[in-house]
Amino acid sequence: MLSDGIYCDVSRAEIERYLSKDGTFDREFEIPVDDGDGEVVVIVRVVVQRGGGGVETTSIALLVHNTRVACIDFEARFKDIDGKQARGWHKHEWDPRERTADYRKIPLDGFGPFDSASEFLIRAAEELKVSFSGKDYGDPELPFD
Repeated sequence: MLSDGIYCDVSRAEIERYLSKDGTFDREFEIPVDDGDGEVVVIVRVVVQRGGGGVETTSIALLVHNTRVACIDFEARFKDIDGKQARGWHKHEWDPRERTADYRKIPLDGFGPFDSASEFLIRAAEELKVSFSGKDYGDPELPFD
């Protein structure tokens, strides 16, 4: 469905500001998709979260109707798509039978390490085929009176 990639009208700098402020960026984007019968608009929610630790606590997920369709994150231990124990950065891939990307975890060898959330966002966006506009709308909570 999103194999051609998605375009998000936001800058990476804005996402990083949200991460440094409260650890979460969560916004919906309208993505035009050709469903075979013509173009339809799909609402894709982009969620980037960062825990209290290093960059390994950062993840990015794409959701449609609150269902994860793709994700990149780090786990100390997980079972990969072959059922083998693995560790580290991995990509959650869409499973048409399960109708979610929760369970198909594909190790991303050589994906990290990262020195910053910015480095992670650049590589993760490339891997998920997400492009950011570069438009920075600023901090919506700043008073301009």
